Amino acid sequence: MRAPGLLFAPLIVAAAPGPAEQAVLSPAEFRDRVAAAMKAATGQPVTVIDERTFKMKQADGTESTVSIDNAYNDYLASPDRLDAIVSIFARVLAQGGPAAKLGDLVIIVRPKAYLEQSVGKAANSAYPPPRALAGDIAQFLAFDTPEAIRLASLADLADLKIDQGQAWQRALSNLRGRIGPINEGVFGDSPGTTAFSADSGLSPSFLALPETCGPQAPNGRDAEQLLLFDRNVVFFGIPGNGQDFAKFQQTARAVIAAGSSHSSTVITCRGGRWVAVDIQ
Repeated sequence: MRAPGLLFAPLIVAAAPGPAEQAVLSPAEFRDRVAAAMKAATGQPVTVIDERTFKMKQADGTESTVSIDNAYNDYLASPDRLDAIVSIFARVLAQGGPAAKLGDLVIIVRPKAYLEQSVGKAANSAYPPPRALAGDIAQFLAFDTPEAIRLASLADLADLKIDQGQAWQRALSNLRGRIGPINEGVFGDSPGTTAFSADSGLSPSFLALPETCGPQAPNGRDAEQLLLFDRNVVFFGIPGNGQDFAKFQQTARAVIAAGSSHSSTVITCRGGRWVAVDIQ
């Protein structure tokens, strides 16, 4: 699924960490640092959703859900700036979070349950309905800011003076310049499973582009099958690739059965649309 103009580089292969690497915080450890700083700043509870996401309350009791992807990437680029990055991130969030800007509007790809898990069932009506992709996967409107990726609310769209249709169009247009380089390679121990990710944290959003699956690419890339493993890693396998494809299907079945993947649906592009594939 290489799109024109996108640079592919090797995905980091799992290996035993060296002494310097052991000092680098994992996403969950970084999340906990930020969450603790937020709780100290607002005096309000913080609820963990997953290793890169938490739900927080402002001092006025308003709830919001925050992904640490962008801040964590900043930290990985400069680990010595940990305290400063956490402090800046927490301060912005404590002040109400990053402001809604039209240029930051993007599409993120997550499990269908993501909205309810993030904001609660009662708050669903305050957000634009997600658009189905295939199986248990959907597309959501969000803001991709230097500090965080957060869901876009109907109030945000009203502030920007756009309706939902305009918001989806603008988000798609912005997305092409936001995903950035896609890193493709092997995930896990040899022989491993082929996968792709992105430094931007938006690699699954690649699936929302019509040039990935649409009139220009009615069968995607060689009828490739994919599984959304986590918010920034997508496993893939190409039928006809022999042992590599068998490894993909074996891994997909295993992580789905274990409940360790974000999605439990393997998808492929057929006739310009994403559809679910039965690999059992």
